Amino acid sequence: MAKITPLHAAAPPAPAVRSPEREALAAAIARHQAAAAELRRIEDGRRRFYDEVYWTALDQKTAALATRDALKADEGRIRATAFLGDKKKAEELAEAERAVVEANAAVVGAEETKSGLETMLAEAKEEFESAEAVIDRRHHAAVAADPAIAALISRYEALRREVAELSLSMSATYSFSPRGYDYQVYRDYGIRSSPEADVWKEAIAAMRHDADAPLPAAPSAG
Repeated sequence: MAKITPLHAAAPPAPAVRSPEREALAAAIARHQAAAAELRRIEDGRRRFYDEVYWTALDQKTAALATRDALKADEGRIRATAFLGDKKKAEELAEAERAVVEANAAVVGAEETKSGLETMLAEAKEEFESAEAVIDRRHHAAVAADPAIAALISRYEALRREVAELSLSMSATYSFSPRGYDYQVYRDYGIRSSPEADVWKEAIAAMRHDADAPLPAAPSAG
């Protein structure tokens, strides 16, 4: 019976030429990275806009209205005083009116910018989600097409056939086996993980972000 050595964790160097599936994965990764960067850029800009522009414009409008309304509450006296020659308060009221107009214009501009940013954010999120879906498909296809998967299946099938053949031998000699020995191939050994499985999981996860990340090499028989 051949002795199978455990899978070694050392990965082979990245292939010089990518398979078509890995090329498609590389393109999907690049698209995903660009979409993520654009989404971050818009989200950061949106936060700065609210902190530096939007709330400031609303606060300035509120302050301008308060100043204007306080003066207008005494508008009759202000006009009378101006008629008598003291135009200081009248000028303050006119300036307050101009400030309200400017504040309103700033708020209108801020609202338009806000609308544009929200539209861009929605589009960036849609592109990011689309890129996520594409990278999932391309990653699956690239892993499935990798020769390492075919080698793993071939190795598994060879061992499974050997176990099946051994089970026939065990069946033929069962009456001579130690009392209570259970040779059935479906026996539960309580195995939930293994170093080899961990190596595969880590390699597959790495390949989702790097189209040149290698999958584990098949162990040699000795």
